[in-house]
Amino acid sequence: MIRSLLIPSLAVLAFSGPVQAAQPGFGAWSGSDQARVRLIAAGIGDDGQLSGGIEIMLQPGWWTYWRSPGAAGIPPVIDFAGSENLGDVTVSFPLPQRHDDGYGASNVYVDGVLLPFRAAVPDPSAPVEMKLALGLGVCSEVCIPEHVEVALTIAPGVHDRVAAATLAGARAQVPGAPVPGTLAVESAHRSGGSDEHPVFDLAVTAPKDAKIFVEGPADWFAGVPERLAEGGGAAYRVTFDRVGARTPIVGVELRVTLASGGQAVEQTVPID
Repeated sequence: MIRSLLIPSLAVLAFSGPVQAAQPGFGAWSGSDQARVRLIAAGIGDDGQLSGGIEIMLQPGWWTYWRSPGAAGIPPVIDFAGSENLGDVTVSFPLPQRHDDGYGASNVYVDGVLLPFRAAVPDPSAPVEMKLALGLGVCSEVCIPEHVEVALTIAPGVHDRVAAATLAGARAQVPGAPVPGTLAVESAHRSGGSDEHPVFDLAVTAPKDAKIFVEGPADWFAGVPERLAEGGGAAYRVTFDRVGARTPIVGVELRVTLASGGQAVEQTVPID
């Protein structure tokens, strides 16, 4: 099912000073003049899962990077290791924008982003003490590495409806499952290149105006995909830089994000 992309309702933040949390599901802001961060949590569900989010607010016109930053940039480093009663955390990423500064193309979030996450709670009858150490790069005319630490404690039985609605808006921006015949990758194969710079071709069903982001293993760096054909059935070619990479080419899978007309999908694609 394709999920519609909605503009998030990020909280208004005055950068002149700290803002205190007004509700139990919203943590206090922390950070610098360029970037502020807080944790949000709706509470613990009947399934024992906590629904939360990492909200990043930037000065107007500044940007930070997607999980796969592109030609240049710093991907976010998300560390919940200091938390108590919090299990594995799965963070989701809304669709980014592609930004070209004249030197290369990067995948970014402008002005801010809310990254929703879900986490297992080992003991739902006990408080969840979330502690996040977040590393990220923020840029305008200059780029600055930031390190921000934030915390939020959620007591058992707490359910913040405002936080739940805020997180639902963020999840609506996260790409959904592919739709064969409408918005999907049909196949992918290696078409050339060298072991250090392999080239892959992808057969895609998508409108002409579709945006495409292709990711490989963490130690591979993807170029901007090039469209090779017109019409409903299209082909894209992407070249990776894997100089110094340890992940082999054999058996690799690509993660592809497609977006068009306010909709987005994400798909893991094996190489034929």
